[in-house]
Amino acid sequence: MISTTVLIVTSLACLLIGIAIGLLIMRTIQNTGQPKDLEAKHNTLQNEYNQYQQNVAQHFVDTSRLIVESQQRQQQLRDHLVSGALHLTSPDISRAILAQSDDEPTPPPQALENIDPATIKPPQDWAPKTPGQQGVLSEDFGLAEEPEDTSSIEVKTAGNDPHDDIKSS
Repeated sequence: MISTTVLIVTSLACLLIGIAIGLLIMRTIQNTGQPKDLEAKHNTLQNEYNQYQQNVAQHFVDTSRLIVESQQRQQQLRDHLVSGALHLTSPDISRAILAQSDDEPTPPPQALENIDPATIKPPQDWAPKTPGQQGVLSEDFGLAEEPEDTSSIEVKTAGNDPHDDIKSS
């Protein structure tokens, strides 16, 4: 018959072999799951990075487009102001504006021809006033000299103040 020691040793050996096989199977299962998780994380991060790069590139494209549109609007505004100045000012001022302009707009052909220097007048004072009164555009407006009433001014000198009667002890 089989001795009990052989039976115990065989049982322990089988137990150890079973534990070793179980550990190997467990590691194999865990290792196959871990690369899949890492690969999924890597793909997710790669997709986020690609999306970020696309957002940055789109941002700069939009910024460039907006700058170009802004420059075009600014040029239109400059042309409008110069055109208005050509229509509303004297020929001398119009020539000076054209000389200072970086981008010379095309003035209408009749812009300088229709202006008669004899019809140009300085600004007039349209503020309501009584006859003989100076207007608001006058250099002396509001500077009228009025004599001051000096009778109510008190001159205080040392010793006149009734509160100065403090007696020293």
